[in-house]
Amino acid sequence: MMQPGLETPAQANPGSSSSLCRPRLPATPDTLFLDLLGRYRSHGGLASSTGIALLMSRRLPASDAVLSGWIRSGEVVWLSWRGAAWMPMFQLQAVGDGPLGPRVDVQRVAEELRPVCDELDLCGWFVEPNGWLDGRPPVAVIDENLEAVRAAARADRFVLRG
Repeated sequence: MMQPGLETPAQANPGSSSSLCRPRLPATPDTLFLDLLGRYRSHGGLASSTGIALLMSRRLPASDAVLSGWIRSGEVVWLSWRGAAWMPMFQLQAVGDGPLGPRVDVQRVAEELRPVCDELDLCGWFVEPNGWLDGRPPVAVIDENLEAVRAAARADRFVLRG
């Protein structure tokens, strides 16, 4: 019987090469999820779509539909674990008194990698130490140097494509 765990979203990018995008992350689904949970902790954490929808519902009706739209359109990076969608919180921001919304800068970085990485790979890429960023993970650099993170994503895409 198969253990429930991390599932690569089928609609994300079926032709991607996941082992290249997250080479040093643990292999078992539960261990991988716990590792990502720990790595994102100091960057806002991971939150379930249910939890995010609850946060958003105070200011935005039909927040479940909004979140689903973000996932379908690629506006957010996400992973599926035990049948639920989880998202790194660093990619969401509130503008003024408005509801949470996706950060455009994170979307642009993710767009660089989507041709070679699936959503789970993207979640791993943002917290994996990156040689193009002096060994720092992209999530720790994006606020101070977006262009360096975009360049790292482009370089990694080029390397992964061969």
